[in-house]
Amino acid sequence: MGKVYYDKDADLKEIKKQTIAIIGYGIQGRNQSLNMRESGLNVIVGNIDDHYAPNAIKDGFKLYSPEAAAERADIIYMLIPDDAQGYVYEQYIRQHMTKGKAIVFAHGFSIRYGRIVPPKDVDVMLMAPRMPGKQIREYFLNGSGAPVFIGVHQNYTKRAKHRVLAMAKAIGATRIGALEVSFEEETEVDHFIEHFLLPIIVRAIRVSYDALVEEGYSKEVALLETYASGEIGELILEASRVGLYQVFQQNTSPTAQFGMAHYAEKVFPDSNKKMIKDILKKIKNGEFEKVLKKEGLSGYKHLKKVVKDNNQSDLIKTHHRLQKMIKISGNEAVK
Repeated sequence: MGKVYYDKDADLKEIKKQTIAIIGYGIQGRNQSLNMRESGLNVIVGNIDDHYAPNAIKDGFKLYSPEAAAERADIIYMLIPDDAQGYVYEQYIRQHMTKGKAIVFAHGFSIRYGRIVPPKDVDVMLMAPRMPGKQIREYFLNGSGAPVFIGVHQNYTKRAKHRVLAMAKAIGATRIGALEVSFEEETEVDHFIEHFLLPIIVRAIRVSYDALVEEGYSKEVALLETYASGEIGELILEASRVGLYQVFQQNTSPTAQFGMAHYAEKVFPDSNKKMIKDILKKIKNGEFEKVLKKEGLSGYKHLKKVVKDNNQSDLIKTHHRLQKMIKISGNEAVK
């Protein structure tokens, strides 16, 4: 197991006089930038002229093109989509990766699969928060933080770990804990969750909803019971605090617990481990990376079709209707 670092292990002075360029002012970029600035760091933003750019100006940041930001920065933090990083790096950033600088990634993808190969005389670090940007910001403002993975791929200055720990402290992560991992482990495990666990959860909800409706149950009841009430989400959140099994032991009836125990192996047999190993194999050998690259070159043709179909589904139409009927806490975030 990797070492866990906390506030006492990190010193903002390591990078206090350095300029951090956030490349990409999207979901992660905006929230991490605000946290870093409020921690006293010098943050600038590198972003193309898209719908995110005005947000950086509105928030009071100096906005540059990715190239101009990289030129001015001591630390370059890549917060744009994985599939775009290689192109952006080669076009705008590589020529500005001068001796002693650092490049930081929020996901190990580009380094793990060789899409980006930094020069040997720079630091290369990983800082991968385990929460969406909104929660990173909210937890920070509430005096807490989101946990983060950190790692060092290249340590040219001999201060790489100190630099990335300072960044983790600046976004509030070391209040909770920064777990040291390799680029490879972070990338492969993260992909596995996206390729296996999340599809199972989302697909199970959709299939359950469709089956209940087909059997004559009302759409609103089916949706509220499968996920829209937020009950399952709250239980999973509590599980992160007390344990996966303990949360059900402490918060559900014996009837519910027995139902889960009786059907668990039937609905998800151990034979699925064969599928798990096959998914991991495709992640490790680069097969998925090749498929992703092909999809990116097509303009995400398949993904756009899936998104369109999902957004037009009866499940989503029912969700919008249910929102008007029941005031679910936080439902204003679902559009």
